[in-house]
Parts: sequence; C-alpha cells; structure tokens
Amino acid sequence: MLGNINTALGLSANIPGINVLGSAIGLATGAGPNIFEAINNPFNPLEDSIARPDPILTHTWFIDLPGFDFGIGGFAEEASSAAGDFAGGFLGETVGGLVGNAAGGLVSAASSAVSNVTGLGYEYVIEATLPLRQYETRTVFRSGNKQKYPASYEVGNMRLVVYGDSKGLSLRFLNAWHNAPLADFSPTNAKTKGGIWNPPAKIKRPVTAVILAPNLSKVAYIQYTGCWITNISEIALDSSANNTVNYAVDLSVDDVFVTITGLAGLLDSATTIAGDVLGTSIPL
Repeated sequence: MLGNINTALGLSANIPGINVLGSAIGLATGAGPNIFEAINNPFNPLEDSIARPDPILTHTWFIDLPGFDFGIGGFAEEASSAAGDFAGGFLGETVGGLVGNAAGGLVSAASSAVSNVTGLGYEYVIEATLPLRQYETRTVFRSGNKQKYPASYEVGNMRLVVYGDSKGLSLRFLNAWHNAPLADFSPTNAKTKGGIWNPPAKIKRPVTAVILAPNLSKVAYIQYTGCWITNISEIALDSSANNTVNYAVDLSVDDVFVTITGLAGLLDSATTIAGDVLGTSIPL
C-alpha cells in the first residue's frame, strides 16, 4: 500500500459530501483512503488550471536530421570547373588562367568544408507533422458480442517543411536523399544502369524530434527509425508575389519511440513505482 494519498499530496483527509458520494457508488475502501479524497478542497477549476505546468508551445522544438554525407560536397567540383570555364572564355587564356586558378582555389577551400557537411541544421526545418503509432484491429466474436483486439500497427508518413536557402544547400540535401533509393545513372546510361535499387542501409536513417518546454528544457524525444523521403512536393513559383520558397517533404517511417524526459521534474519525490517508470522509453 502507498498509504493515504491525501497525506502524501498534502490534501484534506475529509471533504464534505465526497465520502458520502463515494460510498454510495461503492468506491469507499473501508479504513483505506477514498479515491475522491484526492480532489483538491475546495474544488476550484481556475486555480487548478493555473497550477498546471507551463504548456508546450508550437515553436519550442527542433528536428535532428540524419548525419551522413549525401554527396553535398560534389557541387564544389562543379563550381570550380564552371568558374574556370567562365574566366577562360571571358578574359582570355592568360588572365583567365589566373582568375580561374584563384576561383578554383577559393572553391577548393570551400570544397573541403562543404564536403564535410553530414546533414542539414535544425534551423532549416520550419514545420513538422509527427505521426504516432496507429493500430489496426481484428474482430473476434466472444461472449455474445464482437470484441476488438489489436492486429497490427503502422506509423504514417512524417511531413517536414524545409527552408529553401539561396545557396541551394537544403534542396541539394533533400534531392540527394530523395534519390538515394536509386543507384546513380545519367541520361546517357539510363538504359543500362537505370532502375537499380540501392540496399536499405544506404537509404533509411533515424530522425529525432525534440520537444522543448518554454524554458528550453527537454520534455520529450520522439525518435523515428527507418526514415527515407518518398516525396518532395511540387515547388510553386509565382512572379506576382514575393514569398519565400519552402520544400514540403514526406518521409516514410518504420517505427516511432517516445521518451518522456519531462517526467523527471514531476516525479522526483514519487514512490518506487513511479521511479520504475522514470527515464524509460515509452513507445507510442
């Protein structure tokens, strides 16, 4: 037994009218506490609402995208070649060679930095729709009626909206991941090398969403496994407006695991039962 819950919570042991109601519907436990005794006295919905922890806000979160190289650094070699061609054609061989070498040196220096890019920063993800497990049921005729039981579960697609930057880093990252299921091929060898699928290890990666409290303490980690891009929505361009370009991305997900870290602040003084739950991974 955990003892009198009212004593543990610092509540009044006797609330007028509550024990009578509890006994009337068979909820009294004799010498033990009545569950209705846990209701605060006096009953005040406004004060109880104010006493709740701070709410989670829609903007206090971030997405940790997978950390591996999708070949983003390859654009540096293309830029170096383009810079050399432009300088040579426009300024002549001598000056063009000097400018081309300078441009190549600058791009080469940038190449080493860019080739080390192993993902996209959290600041690029501006919207996220996070799915949880959805169960399918099977019906069994039992005890004179149809009763439902879990049959299987699946996790729907995750949707991210990614900021479109003027350097093309986010689009290059998304495009590379989007095309990761297919082995590399070009228009010239599409007939011989096109349509070859890469193994899942080259495609699927974990994606983690971190939910934060208003004071930026971590409330929960939502980890998605086996993620890969199934679709990048069409890009709408409009010359009559001055809007930013963002990319809406759908990700297929194998499974999801939720770890609640915010419980730590609430259950520090709880019993060993709560301690057993504290810090464990709670799949949803």
